[in-house]
Amino acid sequence: MSNRGSNPPDGASELTRDALGPEQRAILELQARFCRTMGHPIRLFILHHLHETGGEVGSSELAEMAGISRASISQHLSKMTAVGLVATRRSGKYVFVRLGREDVGKACELVHQALEGETRDRAELLGDS
Repeated sequence: MSNRGSNPPDGASELTRDALGPEQRAILELQARFCRTMGHPIRLFILHHLHETGGEVGSSELAEMAGISRASISQHLSKMTAVGLVATRRSGKYVFVRLGREDVGKACELVHQALEGETRDRAELLGDS
């Protein structure tokens, strides 16, 4: 009898059940939600842009810069707001967006820099062969 889908893969259930306390488990679950939400190029663009500008940006401006509709940007922002990646403020019919926490922008920047380095290393390796 198969129990597909009932247990996490790769022993994750044992890790969370046996090795982690409730606080550590809660933090890792939140981190997983953050990472899943961040796992879209448009959302990463939004985070990088907000980090670079250091303030609020209109949701319509973000939509235009990303080349997507206002409805699509609204859906992305809703998911990002739900996990605290961004915060929004309404002013009349306008919505302004900012990072939910400054360290989210710093984390994105660190990952981006690491991947740029990885890309350069791979290009050098392939260029030398």
